[in-house]
Amino acid sequence: EQALSGMISGPKPLHTILSAFLITSGETITPEEVPDLILDSDPNDPGRVRFHLRLAEWDAVRDVAWAAGTAPRTGERRALILSRLGLDDAAARVNETFPPALDRTTVIVNPQWAPWYDEDRRRAHHFYWDDYRKVLERRLDPDAVASIDSATTEIVGRLADPSGSRPYQSKGLVVGHVQSGKTANFTGVIAKAVDAGYRLIIVLTGTVELLRSQTQRRLDMELVGRENILGGVDERDEDLLAEVDYVSTDDADWRAGKFVSYGAGFTNAGVPSIRRLTGAKDDYKMLRAGLDALDPRAGHELNDPSRPMWHPDNIHRTDVRIAVVKKNRTVLSKLVKDLRRIKARTAEIPTLIIDDEADQASVNTVNPKRAGQNERTAINKLIADLMRRLRRAQYVGYTATPFANVFISPDDAEDVFPRDFIVSLSAPKEYRGGRAYHDFEQLTPEEKEDPAISNERAFVRDLRGDNATEPDLVDEELGTALDAFVLSGAIKLWRASVKPDLAGAFRHHTMLVHESVKQAEHATLGDRIRRLWRRAGYGSPTSLARLRGLFDEDFAAVSAARQWEEGLPMAASFDEVEPFIGEVLDLVMTGGSDPVVIVNGDKDQQYNQVDFQRERVWRVLIGGTKL
Repeated sequence: EQALSGMISGPKPLHTILSAFLITSGETITPEEVPDLILDSDPNDPGRVRFHLRLAEWDAVRDVAWAAGTAPRTGERRALILSRLGLDDAAARVNETFPPALDRTTVIVNPQWAPWYDEDRRRAHHFYWDDYRKVLERRLDPDAVASIDSATTEIVGRLADPSGSRPYQSKGLVVGHVQSGKTANFTGVIAKAVDAGYRLIIVLTGTVELLRSQTQRRLDMELVGRENILGGVDERDEDLLAEVDYVSTDDADWRAGKFVSYGAGFTNAGVPSIRRLTGAKDDYKMLRAGLDALDPRAGHELNDPSRPMWHPDNIHRTDVRIAVVKKNRTVLSKLVKDLRRIKARTAEIPTLIIDDEADQASVNTVNPKRAGQNERTAINKLIADLMRRLRRAQYVGYTATPFANVFISPDDAEDVFPRDFIVSLSAPKEYRGGRAYHDFEQLTPEEKEDPAISNERAFVRDLRGDNATEPDLVDEELGTALDAFVLSGAIKLWRASVKPDLAGAFRHHTMLVHESVKQAEHATLGDRIRRLWRRAGYGSPTSLARLRGLFDEDFAAVSAARQWEEGLPMAASFDEVEPFIGEVLDLVMTGGSDPVVIVNGDKDQQYNQVDFQRERVWRVLIGGTKL
């Protein structure tokens, strides 16, 4: 593992390096033994995992001298890597064990783009990316990590050089699949952008606080890190510590040490600290007397105040500011006003604006024929104000539904048309989107009834009852859905009992119900599901017989037809699952007798008391936009 970790600049003869590591212990290794050392080891051996990570990284990397012009993820690239490692004779075995991954990331770029983010720039500053990559390596397979590494390098490389003498604003769009890792991608982009020299990061989230705080926490946990969140607070000072985010909320992951930590004094080596302008529970507020928090000149951070902030002598010695902000007119207006008031010349600040869900609220939907060419919607106008004031700002929109963005008029210079680049991300191999649940191919009637062939027959259970004419059928269908919720929860608990490493993946278990955006209808539906829950009589002999039938006739039949992948156990019979039904009921009814949580804008509803960070959530969630 140590030998491979040191190969930052590309693959080198593995036998030579291993021999150097072993020389102090008096051990030796022959070239012929090296492949066996890697390929015959336990799949979870750190050295084998590191080999796979490095192999995937080298397969995917672009524009490096050692690659000798070979294209990423090709046979020629893999052959060159193995040759440089001295593993030519074991190529077939290596490729069978670690086949090169296909990456369908597509990049469309402005032909006038000027490359700047080369290997030398990436190797000069890589602190935050290195630690974020370790976060990814703990939860993703090496090919997925390499794909994120490659895609984020592409995106950052399409931004303007933060230390370039001529300011340029690039505008781009990143298109990903629904729930497929866009947040992981833009966190990687932020990490690399910070390392490259961007000093103000503005992340625009959706229009509700729930999503903003969720994004804030994810960035804090995986990128900003414990030391930057503490902001110099001594952890022995209980009074000050009690006011710190995640300490004051008794966050379970903070207590468990899951927030990334860089160690005391990490800034001593010239690494910039990250100052948070927003918090877990606090969107952006006007800084008033605290404007220095946004102003590097007021804080005397510049190494050479006579030079602009973007100058190479200053840029890497200046702290980073990050704000995670809702797309809300009042909140964004505060940020724009503060940028007008600070002493620093905002045109000097290399800025990255990440617009999550870029098709929501950001696009100017005013009809120019009716309202005039200069009229803009509120959020679009405020984004334009930010770009106008921050002359070195780069705008990158993220969305799974790009249609509104690509149909923006390219002639509107202040709008967010992606004039510089569009990146279409490939889905991770584990991704399960629409294609996994629906049948996009033509199937015969027989195939449509076969769960081994038809995704819909395997996974989709339609609700066809009509409330007006068939209320009993609606109740029957909702009752079966509740049974599936309880049964699948029991299967999760059984799986965690036979494979403890799965327990973390099953921390939460929720059934989401979205029939309407009207709060009154949410309340009515909640009452209906509570009534059906009571009627189901879970734990009684009748309910167990019903769950056994659902397991035998549906769950087990689909599982057998699909032949689940290795590593995801399936119970042989309902008898193995039955003992966990009681635990499911205990988890669902924790804290009271209500299995339902209403998630909407009604302040009287209890969803504010459900904290996914502090506790396990096993409930039925009903709602509209917030859900």
